[in-house]
Amino acid sequence: MPTKKFFELSEDKKQAFVEAAISEFERQSFDEASIFNIARNAGVSRTGVYYYFTNKQDIYEFLLTRLRDDFFENLQLEEKIDIFGLLMKYFEFIASFKGKREEKFIRQTFSNMKLLEINTLNITIKKMRPGMGKKPEKLDLSGLRYENGDFIGAICLMGVGAIYHSASDYFSGKTTYDEAKKGCEIFIDCLKNGFIK
Repeated sequence: MPTKKFFELSEDKKQAFVEAAISEFERQSFDEASIFNIARNAGVSRTGVYYYFTNKQDIYEFLLTRLRDDFFENLQLEEKIDIFGLLMKYFEFIASFKGKREEKFIRQTFSNMKLLEINTLNITIKKMRPGMGKKPEKLDLSGLRYENGDFIGAICLMGVGAIYHSASDYFSGKTTYDEAKKGCEIFIDCLKNGFIK
């Protein structure tokens, strides 16, 4: 995550850096993305980047975390929701970026799925637990067979995998929005109800 110095930058400079990083990561794979290009396009020196971030992975994680935080900020829940309903809302949130500025960046994250799992899923799972932030306290875990963190983490891991698979098919044009949503619903319904009679 960014150092304290990054958050001390003016809003314009922070936004310029974020835009430069998104442009670089949407242009090519994580491995090919260049800190030099990010620095040049943000108007800072290459060494200046390291003043704000530890490395390239740190920058990438920050961008993904911002998206995840936007989801929780914009999540409007009138009443409690179970974890499976929350996962479907996450699919709808991701799919809503089709045709928007962030679409290329999100599409590129699909090819970096392993990085996504490593860098953001643990944070996402913590955010989804009750008492971990404003919105997730509305998460109803009462109907689950197990309520421990490992079980909830496994549900989130499988659910987020289904979300990204369905959204990827939607973004690439393989499916319509309704088809992608239905595919995601089927997978999440399997998670919810299990496979054994």
